[in-house]
Amino acid sequence: MLKKTFFTFLAAVAVLVCCGSSLDKELRVPRIIHSTAVAAPLPIDGNISANGWEKLSWSGSFVKLASLWYISDRPTFAALAHDKNFLYVGMRLDTPHVNTLKGREKFDLWQNDAAEIFFWNKDKLSECIHLGIDCTGKLYLAKETDIPEMPGSYKTQVLDTRGIKRAVKITSKGWQMTAAIPLNALRNCFGKDSFVNFGRQHRSPYGFDSWIRGEGYRTVRGKVTFEKTKQHFSEKRYAAALKKFASEREKIIGNFKKQIHKHQYAFAAGQGIPNYRSLLTPYSRKSTYGWLSMEGVKSSSLQKFLEKKPFYRKRFASQTMGPLGDNYVYASSPVKKGKVTHTFRIDLPNGEYRVHLLSGIVENETAPFRRTFKVYANGKFVREYENGYLLFLSDTFGTVVKNGKLELTFEGDGTLADDPAVLPLGAGDRKKFFAPGWLINAIVATPVKFRKAAAQQIAADELEIHAINPEELGKYRQVKFADPEPKNYPAQARKQGFALWKRELGVQLYPESRPGEEEFINSLQIAAAPGEFIVLNFGLLPLKDMNNINIKVENFPFLALEESTYTTKLLGGGDYGRVPLFNDRFENKSKDLDKGINRWLWLVGKVPANAPFGKKLSGKVVITAQGRKTLLPVDIKIHPFQLVRGDFTWGGFNPAGYGRPGWARENRLLETCRLYGMGAHTFNVDSYSGKEQWKNLENRLAFYTKSGLKGPFVIGGYLPHKVDQDLRNRKIRQLPESAIQRALDDVAKIDALGKKHKANVAVFFMDEAHCKGEPYWSEQIRLFKRIKEKFPHVCTSGSESDRSIKRVAKYLDMPIVFEVGNYNDYRNFKYPAFYTNQYLLEKNDMNSGRFQTGMIPAFTPMKSLIPWMLYQATGESGFRNSIWNMIQQRGVGGMHFMPKLCVVMGAVGVEDLAYITTLRSMIQEALKSKVPARAAAAREAQETLDSIKEGTQPSVRYYYANGYWKSEVFNQLRQIVTNHILNLKKLEKQK
Repeated sequence: MLKKTFFTFLAAVAVLVCCGSSLDKELRVPRIIHSTAVAAPLPIDGNISANGWEKLSWSGSFVKLASLWYISDRPTFAALAHDKNFLYVGMRLDTPHVNTLKGREKFDLWQNDAAEIFFWNKDKLSECIHLGIDCTGKLYLAKETDIPEMPGSYKTQVLDTRGIKRAVKITSKGWQMTAAIPLNALRNCFGKDSFVNFGRQHRSPYGFDSWIRGEGYRTVRGKVTFEKTKQHFSEKRYAAALKKFASEREKIIGNFKKQIHKHQYAFAAGQGIPNYRSLLTPYSRKSTYGWLSMEGVKSSSLQKFLEKKPFYRKRFASQTMGPLGDNYVYASSPVKKGKVTHTFRIDLPNGEYRVHLLSGIVENETAPFRRTFKVYANGKFVREYENGYLLFLSDTFGTVVKNGKLELTFEGDGTLADDPAVLPLGAGDRKKFFAPGWLINAIVATPVKFRKAAAQQIAADELEIHAINPEELGKYRQVKFADPEPKNYPAQARKQGFALWKRELGVQLYPESRPGEEEFINSLQIAAAPGEFIVLNFGLLPLKDMNNINIKVENFPFLALEESTYTTKLLGGGDYGRVPLFNDRFENKSKDLDKGINRWLWLVGKVPANAPFGKKLSGKVVITAQGRKTLLPVDIKIHPFQLVRGDFTWGGFNPAGYGRPGWARENRLLETCRLYGMGAHTFNVDSYSGKEQWKNLENRLAFYTKSGLKGPFVIGGYLPHKVDQDLRNRKIRQLPESAIQRALDDVAKIDALGKKHKANVAVFFMDEAHCKGEPYWSEQIRLFKRIKEKFPHVCTSGSESDRSIKRVAKYLDMPIVFEVGNYNDYRNFKYPAFYTNQYLLEKNDMNSGRFQTGMIPAFTPMKSLIPWMLYQATGESGFRNSIWNMIQQRGVGGMHFMPKLCVVMGAVGVEDLAYITTLRSMIQEALKSKVPARAAAAREAQETLDSIKEGTQPSVRYYYANGYWKSEVFNQLRQIVTNHILNLKKLEKQK
């Protein structure tokens, strides 16, 4: 309930920020910059304050790129001038971090502070000239041409820069740049009413500012004019509107924390938090609340941590979670009968209540840990929780008070026994990573009649945790995904108080989604083969507020009931939305329904491998609300054939670090991998860190292979840290022979471990070397050459792109490729894989997962998909945390791992591939048949596959950027392939 109301609260404020504002319209007017005609050449010396540069028409008011007109905190100014031969460009780029500009000569332009200028010809806006100059004077000039079928992508032609003069000057405020560009180098992109944009890249902290707001530098353009008065008027108007917009935004930001509801029974660990009383209080009849025993109960905060360790202050500056998240009460003792137990009592009137708990911590990222504890309400078990760094638990549950008091008991583990399910892999990890006891940030108890108002207030209180701090949130605008309200709801829906409805598999449902007339359902059906992973999802739209509903699945023990979790997520261009990002178990979600807030439910699982051919499995979803049961029948028709599966696998990078809680929970991660078929894993082993590294690697290989995961297991080795850094920083030009010999020794050990555990292993060193420049790249190739010479049978792997693959190809068996235009170019490799994090995980399109695991391997030689992080410790805010991980951690209901929606659809894609593989196998057999009808059916099926192949662009980049396939295309193709299989199966009986 909290998260649903949280976004209702956000939307009310977001509308005030910018939508429909006259300022919004004013700021969308194209910007204008004046190019001054000069009689004599301007000096190119980096000095913009003299010799004519100071007299130009300077334009400022830069904003943060992809924000909602948020004024940059680094003043930037640009000016243009021209004569008959040259265009003169000047820029002033201020920064408070001047020291970071110095000594950067050895680094690539795009690793430094850089100024960027884009020029367009008014008659050919699909092309632009891109000029880049960094704070050391390095230069980039290219013609970039849009690729129509790949919006946002372009072809680059690097141009000759020999005629360009430029100079930079570092000042006490930042740096300045002057340049003279021959007009012929701009290829007709400068002239009357041509277009321009200016940008800057800064390193500390890393970010981008732009002269014109947009999702990228190339998405918007300003006009070049030769009329000074026209530019002056435009500049003045834009600057005034921008300043006024910023002022209005500041007023609105305060409303994010405005009191909406006065809590009656709210308690927090921090002091002086409005609407909350102190949680660090012993119980007395006079105070009417507090701990029955304070023995061992302590408090701490992020601030106390930083006072002890001030060198972390800068590191944690962006991680503050607000007054509720930054303060906590905890207990690690006393340990009695293996438990740390304390009870918090609140005296309050009898009745039904909603209890909200907040539990989480920021500071201990420096030493990752987890606390596991159970909560009881008046002696009745509620739920298990596990918290720790970035694992904030924000949970609301119902309880009934009958004797004038609410007693919340927190029972934390006090002993640190290992979990046998993960031994020997997780041996000692409980002691290393887990703390005894419990930890709480806040408690709120609310009479049920006030639950919605209280939830809105809690959402405001915890804004920093679920989204980001108000100052940052004010930079963006919320967009909503609303459907029109149905004219009429079915009588059954009105009677039961909610509507059940469904859209095509792969179409996302949002809180504001509404069913069309044809989308109401009274049952769920699917056809599937034995052993197939299936998905049945549907919307539940409340027509009124309802409390304490219950949903369970009957007769299908192999199907899990999940619910999509809606998360704040940046959508680009200064917008954010409340979008479905991952699924959690329904048992961990709110059981209260709010009128008009859609819920998205999923049944996921694998049909039993022994399901009888041609039969129907029947069950039902039982929804109990207000004492009334609603039945949703579910039928699974079993196909009369077994699926044939190829050797394609998928998974992700699965390192030991990245804020993981240790291997004490690896079995729970494995459960998720097995359910969604993620069998490929990338591990690391650093032989320079001791023998324990090899022991851990072997234990992980044994753990995963014994569980039936077939790999590949890609093992990354290391160079000595100093050697690696010196090579990257060009202090040395070659790897020492000792480092190469050590790498060869590591390969031998990895090879031996693979054979011992019958694991399909590959090795790689110097990850993404081609992105790190020379000599790093060439030395990686030399190392791979040595590996293949000594171990020709060992599979070598590395991340590559179209730009780099040719140089390393003969030493690489398993290129993990990205930025690839055509996967068919990789047919000559032993085990080609692809790595597409920016398309599978970053964009708000879960169908791309289905495309990559289904159609790409079906019609290209790609044998594995490894789209970056399988799992890392992240929170649930799409503002704060990278979403380039496939699995989301959850602590409500005990530590567990849940899939992103693109992962769910990736599992469906694996089944698409199996259907196509099955059809190919049947075609081959049927073509051998002497029955004319069977052979004809096989030829017809092959024509279908050929047409699908022709329509499948062999590039994930193409698929996503073009919005290439919609959900109905996937579903129709599955049905077409299935029909061919069924037809060929039927014809097998003919002799």
